[in-house]
Amino acid sequence: MRKFIRIKDKGGSQYAYEITPYYDPETKNTKQKTKYLGVYKNGEIKRVQTKMPIGAYDYGEFVPLIRIIEELGIEEKLGSILPERQVYTILTLALNRIVHPVAACNIRTWYERTYLSRVFGDIPISSQSLSEFMGAIGESTVPIDFSEQLIETVGAGNPLLYDITSLSSSSKLMDILEWGHNRDSDGLPQLNLSIIANKDLGIPLSFDVYPGSIVDVTTLKNTTTKMKSLGVKNPTMILDRGFFSETNLNDLIDFKASFVMPGSYANNKIKAMVANSRKYIENPKYLNKFNGNVIFVRSSKLKMKKRSVDAYIFYDLAREKEDKTKFYNRLHDIEDKLKKRNLRPYEKASMVFHDITDNLSKYFTFKVKDGRFVDVKMKPKTISRRVNRMGFTVILYQGKFRWDEVLTWTKERDVIEKMFLQLKNDLNAKPMRVHKTEVAKGWIFVGFIALILRCRLSKLMIKKDLVKKYSIPSLLLTLGRLKQIELIDGSLMLTEVTKKQRDIFKALGLEP
Repeated sequence: MRKFIRIKDKGGSQYAYEITPYYDPETKNTKQKTKYLGVYKNGEIKRVQTKMPIGAYDYGEFVPLIRIIEELGIEEKLGSILPERQVYTILTLALNRIVHPVAACNIRTWYERTYLSRVFGDIPISSQSLSEFMGAIGESTVPIDFSEQLIETVGAGNPLLYDITSLSSSSKLMDILEWGHNRDSDGLPQLNLSIIANKDLGIPLSFDVYPGSIVDVTTLKNTTTKMKSLGVKNPTMILDRGFFSETNLNDLIDFKASFVMPGSYANNKIKAMVANSRKYIENPKYLNKFNGNVIFVRSSKLKMKKRSVDAYIFYDLAREKEDKTKFYNRLHDIEDKLKKRNLRPYEKASMVFHDITDNLSKYFTFKVKDGRFVDVKMKPKTISRRVNRMGFTVILYQGKFRWDEVLTWTKERDVIEKMFLQLKNDLNAKPMRVHKTEVAKGWIFVGFIALILRCRLSKLMIKKDLVKKYSIPSLLLTLGRLKQIELIDGSLMLTEVTKKQRDIFKALGLEP
């Protein structure tokens, strides 16, 4: 098979390629090798002059992230608060958290092989410089100033998502670390981190750091006050049931904030609302459909001492059946295990009982005889109270919201939970390996910037159906094969863009 020359049009110019056909015995098909010859002009090929490359830089993985930085004006916002070199330092650290997290002592080595080093130049990113810089950021108002500008630009959004998590550390010098409800169960003291996020854009807007012993329900008042100071008007706070308390409800009402919050069955008034509703909830006038499933919806109110809060009571037949089946299966399996379990001489029956029953111990009674559990029985009344509320959800709200809006927002609340997972796992924030509170706050701000970029990229990937083929790491890995080459004369060129890379860039509306 003979070689031939093919002319291709690109961007208004023509280029010549030498095509060499060959037979591939594995696939039993004819394939082609392509060699670039040069520019085709006026019937002639201007041969390409070979220039020796003197360096190759990581490039492709940064293209979508840099675009997000530009679209959200992140560099501009930081630039109004900090000197240029410090802005570049924060952006470099944030991009590293997403692309290839490394320890602070290795940041410079990573940076020098990326195209960022050609754009940002020489920046102070030695391990000692970073520690001092992070401490200065943690002591400053930079995070709150940045959040204020971000909210002014993109809007607070409606609704807002709010949640709190913990970051643990073994440091002995961080005064903010305290023992509290450790969500990671790693046995370490912690600090608490709250995040407010714009649900529609899928990005965090602001964060706060609290001592580790402060419980979730006590942070809301400070948060609502902060939102006012940031100029957020009429936000809708979507909260999980961990924030449910009459004190928090009163604070939210006083703040005049719209909110959506599931009620907790630990509250007797919520239990009573469900018990009363079961009698007549299956009335046809309450019948609706949600996502193709039959659901009954009834408006109600939670009456407190001096106030009342609007509520929707939802009853889902399909979920009730599913929950009952799982619950009864667990009860049966637990009863069977207890009856078959032989106690060892050194074991305490109560400890073994709680290990087997876990969080369902209150539904059983037992006796011990000759090293065995005997007379194991379930408690009918206790079980009945649990079963009678299955399929029911009570969602409290303030604002003019339809029932389907309230239910949708509550179900979509996992957006912020995924943000926390990304912060802790993908952005390498758990556990914290710093020894000063101010330095920790500085690194949390870097993680916050990285989280904005990553969450926005995730939202775009969902919108463009890229999630069907790629996770964020696999997408960045695919784009990362695109390198920027520096030639001996100082000029730059890109390696050839592959079909996969071209498809990703096209979907995201980008040019390499």
